[in-house]
Amino acid sequence: MNKKLSVAVIGLGYFSQFHLKAWRELDSVKRIHVTDLDQERVRWAENSFDAVGHSDVDTLFHGAAVDVVDIIAPPSAHLELIRKVAHANRTIICQKPFCTSIEEAEKAIALAEAHGARLVIHENFRFQPWYRAIKTILDDGQLGQIYQCRFALRPGDGQGADAYLARQPSFRGMPRFLV
Repeated sequence: MNKKLSVAVIGLGYFSQFHLKAWRELDSVKRIHVTDLDQERVRWAENSFDAVGHSDVDTLFHGAAVDVVDIIAPPSAHLELIRKVAHANRTIICQKPFCTSIEEAEKAIALAEAHGARLVIHENFRFQPWYRAIKTILDDGQLGQIYQCRFALRPGDGQGADAYLARQPSFRGMPRFLV
């Protein structure tokens, strides 16, 4: 399949920079649309990643044929965003933690299924620079035949009084994460 994809990124918080950089570098992506509640962030994405900015989710889909929706918004927004973007043959990629409860998660899954959309819940670390560098090294065969591999994450992540709360304030009040 040689179709060039149009991607919509909803939510331009801290981790969006890694997603946008990865989408921009893919030859299979022809256009990136972005939106966020903060219009300053929309302008940042337009300027930094040659993205097409939209004032809100509703205007993003007026006239824009979008194949993939990458939701990088807080879990409390997931269900409503999936309700707005679910469309036949569209892929929706949603950050974990997914929704705010198992009931919300089940509703979101049912919405996607009812509209014929593919819903993927993922860990955004796949876009981190070190994973992408490792993929390039492996794809290029620089290491030859790999027989065993071990990779450890940075042990300090998620620890301490502040942990990720400064960068991801929506986590502050969440009693549980759905992964």
